[in-house]
Amino acid sequence: MTFLFLFIGASSMYGQINGGDLDEVCINCDDEPDSYNPCDPLSSSYDPCVCNPQSCDSNDPCDLFSNSYNPCVCNPQSCDSNDPCDYSSQAYNYDVCYGVDNNYCYYFPQQCYGNPDPPTNPNPDPDPCPAASIAAGVAATNLFNNNAVTTTMSQMPVLFPSNEPPYSQQLEHGFNIKNVNGVISTTPIREGTATGLPAADYTINVVADLHDHPAPGTFAPSAQDLFALNTRRNLMSGFTTSYVSSFDGNIYALYIDDPSKLNDFFNNNPGCVGSDNNFKEGTTVGDYFRDVNFDLQRQGYTPQEAYTRATTLILQDAGVSLLKTDATTINFKKIDIKVVGNDINGNTIIIINDCN
Repeated sequence: MTFLFLFIGASSMYGQINGGDLDEVCINCDDEPDSYNPCDPLSSSYDPCVCNPQSCDSNDPCDLFSNSYNPCVCNPQSCDSNDPCDYSSQAYNYDVCYGVDNNYCYYFPQQCYGNPDPPTNPNPDPDPCPAASIAAGVAATNLFNNNAVTTTMSQMPVLFPSNEPPYSQQLEHGFNIKNVNGVISTTPIREGTATGLPAADYTINVVADLHDHPAPGTFAPSAQDLFALNTRRNLMSGFTTSYVSSFDGNIYALYIDDPSKLNDFFNNNPGCVGSDNNFKEGTTVGDYFRDVNFDLQRQGYTPQEAYTRATTLILQDAGVSLLKTDATTINFKKIDIKVVGNDINGNTIIIINDCN
């Protein structure tokens, strides 16, 4: 049985009991229940962004109608990076990026088009091949071209290129060069290990020596070769040159420009030669060599070329020139590099500074 209770007032009607439960109903009430409809303006859930998204801010950086629109976020390529090392940026500045003086533009004009007026010839360097370097090349060439030297050189084993076995079977060979009252002679060829030669007498009239670098080692003279150069100079004051015949088809020469500077170099850098015959990491010289070597490879030099060029920087500090010739023409020229600064990341910027 259902009982209906009517309460008169304010044009409203409430109540029914159904199965013992009291449910509230409202007919023509002034305060209707919440519909919880996001599209109902009278609902507490009303949300025009849900009901009609086009009318609201999407906060999307790629939405042209949003207050959050940002083409640099949505499409970075369309915006200025404000990076001083970004050639396409209005903020490009080679001085800030590379941290070097205007000489950099002289050597690398293609890098400097962000500068409206790059210098045409700013403070040109001294002749990269001064008289002393020319004289060193001439002296090394004349001695090597002596008939006694070329004859002994022709008897040296042929070096296999690094990509042609059996290079791993090759050992170092070498000989000394003597000068007795202007007469040049050589000692018999000695055979050593894959990384060195047996001891020899450097106390009597020895002015130079020659040894080879078989593959797969380095083309250029090593730190051990520089150390040996100083030792031999201390044994024989007339010792000037150490030749290295390399498996790359070139012949290198360490030529002493300043014997005192060479001796001081090793006195000031004890232990700078490692057990692998290279400059030892953890020493001032070794760490500098490593950093320059890596920086050169980052600039596109091959590992062998980077090794050779990094060696020349060490030789500069040791009072020694590094000369080079191909094995056919025999005309030694100084090879060198010059540090012109560092880029924004601290990498060394280096230019070729060879004699022509």
